Amino acid sequence: MLREAALLHGSVLGLQALLSLSRRLDARVRHTLSAEEVVFQFRTERSARRLVIADGRVRSSAGLCTDPDFEVVFVDLEGALRRIREEPGNLLSLLVENKIEQRGNTYYLFELGYLLTLSQQALEAAIPRRMGASGDRGVEQ
Repeated sequence: MLREAALLHGSVLGLQALLSLSRRLDARVRHTLSAEEVVFQFRTERSARRLVIADGRVRSSAGLCTDPDFEVVFVDLEGALRRIREEPGNLLSLLVENKIEQRGNTYYLFELGYLLTLSQQALEAAIPRRMGASGDRGVEQ
């Protein structure tokens, strides 16, 4: 139970940190976040954490929300996280393999996917792929 709670809370806090960092790096992320007001809830049988996007900011807090805009219920949290790590582009398999259930307006799921894509692009642009021998940024060997 403690491991499950730590995995859930750590994953949502990581998602919050990713979105917050990309907000600082990219104007498209800032614009998209400022246009959204949404509450995502991630939960297991015994633990819950919500991710709130409002006023251009991202925050999270522990506990259940009575009326989230979108909710992901992890039936098999460790299996779902393993699958995401192995195949991040194949999230549909999580539903098919009964590792997660989802509830709510699926528009918000697509919006979260869009934000994650923008975040990935912002981080890839900010972090050089390889460092040259001289330490020059972006110089490929």
